[in-house]
Amino acid sequence: MKTVRLGFVPLHRYPFDEKWGVEIRRRVIESISKIPSVQLVYPSEDLTKMGLVWDDDDAEKVIELFKREGVEGLLIGTMTFGDELAGARVAEEFKGLPIAVFGTKEPKPLPGGFRRSDSFCGTLSLTSALYRREIPFTFLGLFFPEEDAFRKRLETFVRAAAIMSKFIGARVGLIGPRPERFETVTFNEAEMARRFKQRVVHESLLAVIEEARALGGDDPEVSKILEEMKRTIDVSQVPHEALLKMAKLEAALRRLAKDRKLSAMAVRCWTEVQK
Repeated sequence: MKTVRLGFVPLHRYPFDEKWGVEIRRRVIESISKIPSVQLVYPSEDLTKMGLVWDDDDAEKVIELFKREGVEGLLIGTMTFGDELAGARVAEEFKGLPIAVFGTKEPKPLPGGFRRSDSFCGTLSLTSALYRREIPFTFLGLFFPEEDAFRKRLETFVRAAAIMSKFIGARVGLIGPRPERFETVTFNEAEMARRFKQRVVHESLLAVIEEARALGGDDPEVSKILEEMKRTIDVSQVPHEALLKMAKLEAALRRLAKDRKLSAMAVRCWTEVQK
């Protein structure tokens, strides 16, 4: 799986225990560092006080950091109660990216019974702020960072973020029009652009087939594809000429994908390709 750049927002609120906030932030970072598919981006102690996000000024610093680093998802955690307005401000700026929220379990109370963290209450305020702003998010739960449940749920979120990073803004190649009798493959190109920033790149099926026909049997890419076919599946009953045609078509499609910077493609194959 591709590595995902995840922006971590460690929220804190005065007068809750900032020492605990610093400790739990460190433990979160250490725990996530063990997930190989995550590149964690977070405020340093030089950027914000103790590396925590306290207020609007910190939120703006974090926004600038995340934009510079090109984060592909947000992980907003309440290290203590957490300032919901700072968290909501960061989320507003990255609305459309996958966003996960989590809280941390409560440490032993201070003498006199005062709660050091109250992270759970902070998640209620934060998620309420996101809801009012119509910012979609997923709630992972309440954890100590070392718990397997935290890493497992985060890994699930990271997989979704990896998919989204390719899905949003995708360039989808459409090779030929859809078959007229197949309504199941209709789509709304304008909605794809509006909702997901996607672009449909149209290409003639005839042009692709003609390019495939023009390729020689000794073309390096065609030869490589033929070798892959023979190595991965049993083609002993398939005529060489048929294999060669398939390899040429695949080579032509690969070149088209590279030249047009396509993320995916759909090809009209019935019945013109068979003929």
